[in-house]
Amino acid sequence: GCGDIKVCLGDASSLGSERRFDLILANINRNILLRDMQAYTNTLKRGGCLIISGFYETDIPALTDRAIQLGLRATDRRTRDGWASVCLCLEQ
Repeated sequence: GCGDIKVCLGDASSLGSERRFDLILANINRNILLRDMQAYTNTLKRGGCLIISGFYETDIPALTDRAIQLGLRATDRRTRDGWASVCLCLEQ
């Protein structure tokens, strides 16, 4: 039931500045996620979600703190064997 799906492989600069996305998936380490989170947020539609993964469970507080500063809200988190993922949504 989904249409208009575009898959982009690359760093945050591949998102451009003109497009807006409902969903962005970013699987990379904590430092790059912290650096690029502003770019991800800038290209999310209101109510859109950023799912981040590829970092340690101990990195969750630093990443969610940065997300909150950018108007994102953590809606879900998953952990396994010390690794983590977090779903962050842009407020409406």
